[in-house]
Amino acid sequence: MNTIALDEGVPEQIAAHLSGHVQSVRQLGLKGVTNGRLLDALEQRSEELVTENWPAIEVLAQALLEKSWEPLKPLRSGAQWSNQAMAKYVTRDEAFNYLNDSGSAAVCVFEC
Repeated sequence: MNTIALDEGVPEQIAAHLSGHVQSVRQLGLKGVTNGRLLDALEQRSEELVTENWPAIEVLAQALLEKSWEPLKPLRSGAQWSNQAMAKYVTRDEAFNYLNDSGSAAVCVFEC
């Protein structure tokens, strides 16, 4: 799961009003860490998450490679997420099944 790290200067109560996985620097155990060291710590954690979740990343990447190209679908907001005209898609249910079938613990969230 992706986590958005809120800077110490942002009131932690804001996290409750933001969608997704938002945590304060304090909640991440990084309160008081200076910007350079904070970025290094967050980069290290990102690398750890990729390494830990590499099997799931591989399964989803293979599923996407096997899909056909389709016209780009806009986000629910109507915004475009890419400047390309075509993309490949895996549905939420397909991703859930691919991950569970590969032994990765998947949780289906209906509203993102």
